[in-house]
Amino acid sequence: MTDFINPITLIASNTMKANTERLREAGERLATGDRSKANIVDYVVGSQLRNTASVLKSVAKSAAYGINLLKVAQSTLLAGKQQLVGLQDIIAQANTANPTTLAALDALYKSNTADLNRQFEGASFDSRNLFSSDTSIAAVPLNVRVGILMTDTIKVTAPGLKAATTKLTAAGDLLTAANQGTAQTLIAAVDTLVTNGLASVGGQIESLKNASTALSDSIQVQDAAGDGYLNTNYEIDSNEFKAALASIKGAIATVVLADRLVQETVRLLD
Repeated sequence: MTDFINPITLIASNTMKANTERLREAGERLATGDRSKANIVDYVVGSQLRNTASVLKSVAKSAAYGINLLKVAQSTLLAGKQQLVGLQDIIAQANTANPTTLAALDALYKSNTADLNRQFEGASFDSRNLFSSDTSIAAVPLNVRVGILMTDTIKVTAPGLKAATTKLTAAGDLLTAANQGTAQTLIAAVDTLVTNGLASVGGQIESLKNASTALSDSIQVQDAAGDGYLNTNYEIDSNEFKAALASIKGAIATVVLADRLVQETVRLLD
């Protein structure tokens, strides 16, 4: 019988040999925790880092919420301060006004103090009352989460303006020099409360912005670290294992077919 070497068999045999080694290496990586061989540990660590980054992204939204709330409070206080400047101007004009003008200035003073009081009482953000003395309304302060732990919080507190609104409610009139002096003292006191409130809100916004920056940096680090682990992750090794197995199965089928061809060829030659 003539010996016959089928080149198809050689190719298939080489394929089986190469993919058997590939299968062994992929299986070893899947079965061990050795960093040099296995990616299952990398996959677990990478997934955990990704999960942490996801939590931090939600926390960042909480910090942004706090910043937006404080910015609304800040805008309200800034607008109020401008109105207080206008009220001081009205009081100054009343000092030398004739009776007709004084009556008009008095009406304007009363209208503007009432309007300012309504602004402070009605200021809100996302159904949260900012300055109202009405304790039946959901109000700040609230704890804004800025870290991975539940205890990583910054307390957001809008300035208490109850004293200011109480003073504005009792603003009086400008019809006499004595009342004008009282009004001047009252408006100056309210202005001090608003100025202090602006300083408090500004400081809290700065703190939350710093926390947001830290969160953003942490998220980038977590994402990058997660990507570093997941670039060679468990799924890749699993797919490598499957592909090697499929190649071996295909090579075996090719060898079987080639063997049949060889047998048939040998039979014909004999």
